[in-house]
Amino acid sequence: MTSMPDPKLLRAARRLLRWDDLELVGERLQKLGAHAWRGLAQSLLMLAGVLLLISPKLPSETLIGAASLAGTLALVRALLARSAAVRAEQRIHARATRDETHLAVAGALLGLVFAGLIAWPPPLSIERQCLLAGIALIGTLASLRTIGASPLVFFAHAVPLVVGAIAAIAALPDAIRSHALIVFALILLLLVDVVYSVLRAKSESIAAKLRERGLLAQQWALFSTGQLAIALTRNRQIDKANNRFRQMFGEGSGEALLSDLAHTLGRSRAQLDRLIARADTRVRGHRSVAINVLLEGPTPRFYSIQIRRFDPLHRSRGLLWSVSDQTSEWLRRQALERAASRDPLTGALNRRAFEQKFKRLLRRDLQRHPIALMCLDLNGFRELNDTHGHAFGDQVLCVVTKRMQHMLRSQDLIARLDGDAFVVVLEQIDRIEDATAVADKLVQAISAPVVMTSTSCSVGVSIGIALAPRDGRTAAALLAYADTAMYAVKRALRRNRNRRWLRRSDTDTDPRDSSA
Repeated sequence: MTSMPDPKLLRAARRLLRWDDLELVGERLQKLGAHAWRGLAQSLLMLAGVLLLISPKLPSETLIGAASLAGTLALVRALLARSAAVRAEQRIHARATRDETHLAVAGALLGLVFAGLIAWPPPLSIERQCLLAGIALIGTLASLRTIGASPLVFFAHAVPLVVGAIAAIAALPDAIRSHALIVFALILLLLVDVVYSVLRAKSESIAAKLRERGLLAQQWALFSTGQLAIALTRNRQIDKANNRFRQMFGEGSGEALLSDLAHTLGRSRAQLDRLIARADTRVRGHRSVAINVLLEGPTPRFYSIQIRRFDPLHRSRGLLWSVSDQTSEWLRRQALERAASRDPLTGALNRRAFEQKFKRLLRRDLQRHPIALMCLDLNGFRELNDTHGHAFGDQVLCVVTKRMQHMLRSQDLIARLDGDAFVVVLEQIDRIEDATAVADKLVQAISAPVVMTSTSCSVGVSIGIALAPRDGRTAAALLAYADTAMYAVKRALRRNRNRRWLRRSDTDTDPRDSSA
């Protein structure tokens, strides 16, 4: 009874010949498909060399038939390589593996044709037989370089050539045959060592690339299931986008998704293309670029964008864009900044925020864009507090602030310095007369009666005006100028003069230096 081969040996042989890994098969076949036509050219060149060497001993009909058969087999092998590469790229691994077997069969048939031509009787001269043996060895190396998809394909193509070379050597005279066989055996040992080293290095290289590709695939899987909007751009196009990214910017793909992204970010398509190109130039290695986009409007949106290399070691893998909607956080920061810069009672600017903004305004060209500063102080407010209480006085301050905001423009500054002292900054005031006209309107608005439930009252106001750069160029100088003018107004009111606003130049002396 015939014993069956050991299954372990069969598995080991299969692993040796096929590298029993579908991912490796797919990767090898993709490389094979990329060089299929180069392999065809090498096969045809080898065929031409063999035919030239053996042309004296074969009739022309045989040469033409052998050339046609070998050329057809070489073309079939190239087409099979392309087909296998396409299926491997589509991850149809079972059919790609079958194509690899067909490829091995085509290579074996091509090797048999060459071997038959080399060993065709009658024997040639010693020089030509040595040349044919060399062609057989070169053919094995060429097949390793060109086909090299797996040991199965390599041996199927190379073994017939080596057998043909041995047959040609066997036809040599006895005097030199043994020496030729020894040299040929040494060459074969060297060839086997080279083949083993090359295949081992290629296997390790492909396995490393597959591990890297697996890690990248796991990384993208994590990106796809995360709550962060992520897209991968390659060659200035969106190659991949996870579900969160499509929810935020559009369900399309390619150009449509880029257009939706540009529209959402408030950019034109050309601006977005320039942004991607600039990021592709600036982002290198592990370096990243952060971009913040604020979309103003009735419902403002704030996006934070981080751009980095998807694979820092390979620039061709593209850029990874991480987009997060930071609108709620931005609104919270704005609220905190507003609370830190606003007077908690009236909502006007506090002293610290006013000084910062006023100093920024003074850095402008004051000759082209003059600025008017007004210091305001309510008259009779202390008596109002004593009569109705501080809660009532706080309500009056809020009403006064709202009246000033209603009278002034949105770009003008209103700040409450302390108590009932306010300051107003008017931008683009060319003449003092324009500032006095605004002051008159403020006096009328503030002096109107204030009605609180069943209580009615009224307060007056004293206003001092300073014009920059005419009356000073620094915040301290302008505040001192306007403050002095305001105290002059208070002195005039104590003397029953009908003055509600004043500039310091309108008085001969500083009212604070005089007794009221």
